[in-house]
Amino acid sequence: MIKAIIFDCFGVLASDNWQEFHDKYLAHDEDKSTRAATLNSLSDKGGCSDDEWVAGMAAIVGLSEEQVRHERRSNVDNIELLNYIKEELNPQYKTAILSNVGKDFRADVFRKWEETIFDKVILSCDIGLAKPDKRAFDTAAILLNVRAFECIFVDDKLHNVEAAEVVGMRGLQYRDFATSKKDLQELLHED
Repeated sequence: MIKAIIFDCFGVLASDNWQEFHDKYLAHDEDKSTRAATLNSLSDKGGCSDDEWVAGMAAIVGLSEEQVRHERRSNVDNIELLNYIKEELNPQYKTAILSNVGKDFRADVFRKWEETIFDKVILSCDIGLAKPDKRAFDTAAILLNVRAFECIFVDDKLHNVEAAEVVGMRGLQYRDFATSKKDLQELLHED
């Protein structure tokens, strides 16, 4: 029986401008792309502050710190999905966010949702584990006080969905609101 639904943030609950940033500043330079991936991994696991990430990324791509901050903060909330979670899923299921983010990012992005929509906000920097590490999904289930097989995990990145399925969660790759709502309802009705 499904008891919890866990959502990724960027690319699901809010737009993900990282791919656009990567394509614009990093895709054509393998060294810069590798250095940025290393910095992201360090940040996601809580190894550097948000200010350190911004300074490091500015140095890698050759932008000012202000330019990096501006491009990074331009995420748009998926209002349709957030309303669906609040109005239709919350009365029946535990809900959570499991997101790869660095320290200090919670204040800007997650505060507005914490406790008003989601039962738990689980950030990689807080638990020291980043998706697709299978232990991140196990930790999310433990924090929700459910077993992995009682969860559905929703992410736009297929490799994260597949990692969740390895630990026993049902996985759903997010594409758009209408398609994913239909797919999620089918998974819930199968249960």
